[in-house]
Amino acid sequence: MRILKPGDTGYEQETGGFNLAVTHRPDVVVPAESAEDVIAAIRHATDAGLPIAIMSTGHGPGLPADGGLLVTTRRMGNVTIDAAARTARVQAGARWGDVIRPASAYGLAPLSGSSPGVGVIGYTVGGGIGLMSRAYGFAADRVRGLEIVTADGRLRHVSAVHEPDLFWALRGGKVTMGVITSMTFDLLPHAHVFGGSLIYPGDSAREVFTAYLDWTRGLPEATTTSVALLRPPGAPPVVAVRVVHAGAGGERVVAPMRAAAPILADTLADMPYRDTHTVYNDPEGPLPSWGRGVLLDDVDADAVLAAADESLTVVEIRHLGGAMAREAGNVGNAVGGREAAYSLSVHAVCAPEAIKAGDALMEVAGPRPAQVNLLGLTGDALREQLRVAWRPEVIRRLAEIRRAYDPSGVFRFGYPVEE
Repeated sequence: MRILKPGDTGYEQETGGFNLAVTHRPDVVVPAESAEDVIAAIRHATDAGLPIAIMSTGHGPGLPADGGLLVTTRRMGNVTIDAAARTARVQAGARWGDVIRPASAYGLAPLSGSSPGVGVIGYTVGGGIGLMSRAYGFAADRVRGLEIVTADGRLRHVSAVHEPDLFWALRGGKVTMGVITSMTFDLLPHAHVFGGSLIYPGDSAREVFTAYLDWTRGLPEATTTSVALLRPPGAPPVVAVRVVHAGAGGERVVAPMRAAAPILADTLADMPYRDTHTVYNDPEGPLPSWGRGVLLDDVDADAVLAAADESLTVVEIRHLGGAMAREAGNVGNAVGGREAAYSLSVHAVCAPEAIKAGDALMEVAGPRPAQVNLLGLTGDALREQLRVAWRPEVIRRLAEIRRAYDPSGVFRFGYPVEE
């Protein structure tokens, strides 16, 4: 086990993640390369009385590590594809691109999100709204098993049969109850999808958003979509409708949106799943970002667009429902927000004016819950939102399980759910 402290060579690089607006300042960093390193790190922290934080890619903010011990898992990136079983087993530092590429060789695809650079495990334990989620549910719904090192330094093998309460909580709870070192999940038989984007001029936002909301009310579950007002730096604003259709008849399904307004660009076509990163073209490099999101039963497009300040880079509505609205199998999980029809989220370069504008836009939607991966908050604001990210009975169960596996509250950073 290697240890870094403030001032050591490599400390700054090790504590830096994708979101440059989040700063971790731990007393000790352990760059883990194996489950054995994680076990040693947790035992070292508990012996020294240090709280523990975890970081893989650093996309999600959570409560940053201020003091304590930070375990980084980015070096644990091994991925194993079992084509016969249609599963993938990933280590803690694997990113979606690490899964998509080898899975595609077998005509298989994961329930990944829009960016291949996002960490698989952090995304999945928060639920994971993916490119095919209306067809197949949340990414957490497809998890078969996990390995996690808990506060007592034990490596536990968790599944629906072994430690089922912890299995329930880890799939969608995003609660830090230990360091997940590996995860096994289903792959889907999709070598290709129909997908891409329609780009419209920014001044057609109202007609496109209105047409989009009308269109989504009749979409089949095979179609997962979003609409966004985008303000790229140094370029005029545009509106983008993103589509991934996991089935036949994609051209027929998207016809209404092709007729909604004049189109600047149309990339909709059959594509290999390995190319689905082009649907959203998310940023690849680190940047200081801020975002928030809420869940909605319906959307007032006029109110959203009226509050969409120019400082906001992305104002996006995602169509939910479909398979996401149904519980996962017989055992269920802790995923929140299944009943929502849409999500509304905002993203911007982290700056005071953008945060103020984003908060104001969220107020237009009202005091609504958010799917935990959409929270994008830290500090007291995160604690407040965590209390409404799930139904009260789910929060109680998550808190009970957390106390059972971490009675001393060693894992107090990240997403600490409290009753």
